[in-house]
Amino acid sequence: EKGGTAQGMFTLTGALGNLAPAFLGVLYGQQQLLMEGNTAVGSEESVILSNLLGVGVCLGYLVSAVGFALSAQAGDGTDG
Repeated sequence: EKGGTAQGMFTLTGALGNLAPAFLGVLYGQQQLLMEGNTAVGSEESVILSNLLGVGVCLGYLVSAVGFALSAQAGDGTDG
């Protein structure tokens, strides 16, 4: 049972990791559309992308850690 929970969490985090670039791309595209009228866009585009990647990667690792911690706690129960 422990192995099944851990394997499920691993599969879930892998799926989220595979979807993350598409999600970040959509967010980046929306930010570019919002800033379309701005003339000094060059440096701001790299700042937006940097912020999105920084927050996205950190949140991905945080969610993964929480998920694995919860699955470890669920497997700690003793079977009477």
